[in-house]
Amino acid sequence: MGSARDTPDSKNVQRTVELSRENSILLGSTIWNGGGPGIMEASSVGGIEAGGNVAAIKIGGLNTANAAFEQEVSPILVNSRVAICQYFLARKVGLVDAGVRHNQENRTAFVFFPGGFGTMDEGFELLCLQQQGKLGTNYPVPIIFVNYGGAHNWLIEVQDHLADDGMIAEEDKCAIFSAEVLAKLERLGGRHKKVDEYAEGDPDKPVDSVICANNRQVLDFLAAFYGIPANERQYADKLRNWDGENEAPR
Repeated sequence: MGSARDTPDSKNVQRTVELSRENSILLGSTIWNGGGPGIMEASSVGGIEAGGNVAAIKIGGLNTANAAFEQEVSPILVNSRVAICQYFLARKVGLVDAGVRHNQENRTAFVFFPGGFGTMDEGFELLCLQQQGKLGTNYPVPIIFVNYGGAHNWLIEVQDHLADDGMIAEEDKCAIFSAEVLAKLERLGGRHKKVDEYAEGDPDKPVDSVICANNRQVLDFLAAFYGIPANERQYADKLRNWDGENEAPR
């Protein structure tokens, strides 16, 4: 999920292509998006570059005055699977269903790039479903916010205020990517129990929502979350050094 307004030459679009390409290779899962331009189209480009599957669930009947630029399905998806929904509810159900894991071998993730109200709406919807045990009911599914240029710093501030005021529990907050988070996931090695088998405060419960600063952190997180062997983690040397931000975790 991400902005439809980014242009093809923007850094966010280029970084999204890179991450989607390497993510497709790493997880081997279909890249799903909203079928529009900008970040959505960039994720399709990355999936296609990887030789992977791409598909979309697009909303139809958008306001022509405010969303004229995203009326049509991205041309890169012409030969791919695209579903058109007239209602946001149906589209949300479809996107959530696309990310549900049906067995331990499935590798999926919800990845939120910088975006506007639509991206925030979907992000909070998924966080709420995760909080209430409606997402990842059988197997944990990671939710990742990609913090390019500090675009999601607001989320860090909001969740801190909510937790300080007792409106959410500390464990409901998205973790900030760190060496400690990575070490915990590496220790678990992808051996995650079903969600309802974890007791409250269980130290073995995996971190399943996180804010990552760059593509390297996202890929390291996913590789550790799913216990992907080192010989299958071939992304490090293929990441562009975006202003020094794709460095190894510290």
